[in-house]
Amino acid sequence: MQHLANGAFRFRKLTRPMNRRDENMLNHYGKDGAPLDALAPEDDWDLPQPPRQPPRRDDLPPPPIKHEQSPVSGEIARPVIENVPSRLPSQRGLDRCPAFMVRSALFRAGRIVLGVSHDGPVKGQGSYDLTLSGERLYMRDKQLWQAVISIVKRAPRHDVPIRIELAAIATLMGSSDHCGGALRRIWQSVERLSRAAIQVKLSDGQVHEGKLLSAAYRQEKKYFVELDMQWMAAAMCLDYQFKIDCERRNGLATSLAQWLHDFLSTHQSSPGLSVGYLRSLCGFDGQNRKFPAAIRTALSELKISAAALVADFEIIKNGRSSDAWTVVIVRGPEQPSFSGPSSPKAFDGMESLCIPKCRRVAL
Repeated sequence: MQHLANGAFRFRKLTRPMNRRDENMLNHYGKDGAPLDALAPEDDWDLPQPPRQPPRRDDLPPPPIKHEQSPVSGEIARPVIENVPSRLPSQRGLDRCPAFMVRSALFRAGRIVLGVSHDGPVKGQGSYDLTLSGERLYMRDKQLWQAVISIVKRAPRHDVPIRIELAAIATLMGSSDHCGGALRRIWQSVERLSRAAIQVKLSDGQVHEGKLLSAAYRQEKKYFVELDMQWMAAAMCLDYQFKIDCERRNGLATSLAQWLHDFLSTHQSSPGLSVGYLRSLCGFDGQNRKFPAAIRTALSELKISAAALVADFEIIKNGRSSDAWTVVIVRGPEQPSFSGPSSPKAFDGMESLCIPKCRRVAL
């Protein structure tokens, strides 16, 4: 991992295959489960839209529990909650991501500026109503979140503290840099994710509020994370889950190329999109006049490194303002792989939630 002067990070692509030590870092559990030490397109414009029956209220995840703070100790009380899922849905989809995280500016592209707070709406595609409270999040934070979730899904239970290895996270992010400074920056990103509160309106028409990570802490030189299970269950059951080629994405040089990679992975076709629309949707906060060059560079990189996704592209200048220019992308043969929204079943002990069947379709 190379630490750039502007606060950004560039990962050196991991070329060696994962060895036994890497695998052990990803999984701290034995076979028996015991722990070891243009116009803005509408949302889903190219996905089939069958009639959706409103889910029954008893089919929905229970509402988030507000933890009350003890007036004596000042510690947050964690009550025992009934009907909390013990495992996340979509166990087979380690590389799948909710669509609202991909089709929005939740994880921004552009220059990383740490410590900038955000408390308000986030630009999202179509009908997504999205709000972030916490610090600004960037594409690097998204890579890290997906790596953490990939590690968590290997655990026998997900409603308990999960031990993580920072070096394993770095490996999943495509970096071979396991020095102290690199791992410290990874942990800072984990802590930043634990402070991020999200509100999002999903396919049931309800607004679900929760956190990307419920908690992150260090104990006896070991690192642990906890999940907000109610919110995670809603995010993974009540939204499209798209397969993302994380290894290919992490090997791209610029954050805008990474953001476009994930965004295009959720669409079969790419109608003409205006430069201004893409700029606001990806969260680019640089000078407007610099964005056309940035998106040209990003698409050129995708054309070379992800030809199955982007075969060619053209930027049509429709006037003096670059925001009105049109980006036309010729797609490669790759089709999106996804599972559709489905209501979770009743939460019962160690039973997993319903697992939507994954399918690859030509839309």
